Amino acid sequence: MTDVIDLRPDPDETEPSSVEESTLESDQEDEVTDPGASLKRRRIILAVIVSLILLVAADAVIGAAVHAEHQRHLAAEFAIPTEELAVGDAAFVLQIPALGVNEVVVEGASASELRGGPGRRLDSVQPGDSGNTVIQGHKTRFGGPFGQLKDLKGGNSIYLRSRSGDVTVYKVAKVRTVGSDQVKYLEFEGPNRLTLVSSAGGPLDGSRVVVTSAADDLSVTNENAGDTAGKDKAVEEAAPTANAEEEGAPIQTYDVRGLGGAVLLLTGIGLIAVGILVGFDLKKKYGWGAVLLVAGSSVALGVIVLLFNISMVVPTTY
Repeated sequence: MTDVIDLRPDPDETEPSSVEESTLESDQEDEVTDPGASLKRRRIILAVIVSLILLVAADAVIGAAVHAEHQRHLAAEFAIPTEELAVGDAAFVLQIPALGVNEVVVEGASASELRGGPGRRLDSVQPGDSGNTVIQGHKTRFGGPFGQLKDLKGGNSIYLRSRSGDVTVYKVAKVRTVGSDQVKYLEFEGPNRLTLVSSAGGPLDGSRVVVTSAADDLSVTNENAGDTAGKDKAVEEAAPTANAEEEGAPIQTYDVRGLGGAVLLLTGIGLIAVGILVGFDLKKKYGWGAVLLVAGSSVALGVIVLLFNISMVVPTTY
């Protein structure tokens, strides 16, 4: 009897099934695509890091330059006598010898005015008049003219010279930090006094440093006739701290948020990101010249747009 030869392949030597084939193909594809995907992720992370570094550096350099240039123009303007002041005009020279502060103060305290130096709130009184003169200034950005307010001590002198030549001298009575919901210091009635305001915390902190000073020639008026405790006590009682429930809604005279600002803020971020991401491809194809011309221009424009609209997300006086 003839032996039957089994021609079927050994099970161990069979070709992979369709499922196994798809698995192998998928693994091979992952090996091919992973390097590219990983490179894109690294580029995005690098773009974010570089954007933040550029923003911080540009904010310090460009902001300080803008402040210095504005102060030069304001100093020249201050030398010209005038009786009528518009928003943004040089109004006073503020000097604080203890801090080395010598700044021209403008009319108005919105984000645009504060880029050039401290500004007087338009809803506060003029220096020397009965009531509260409120001047706001940046703590860190745009030269940080009010960065050291917290270091003032009771009795330190503050001088305000108007464009007409009148000088009002104040003595520091109280230095304190208040929360964003504490706005009692913005009340403008009461004795002749000066209030300096700046940010107290970081870029996302709404707390404020508030320095209250009494006019050196503070006299007894109808507003403080019942106060016999002296100048410092008069100022302290005129501007106490309070909570939001006692004072009502916080005063937001200079709220700069809005749809237009938000669009500009996002535009600046987009220009920076696009410039950095496109720069990688341009370098491979055309070299550094194209990177600097095209990508560099996009990043520079984005940084400038972002810097001048960052007040959308940080306190105006930071």
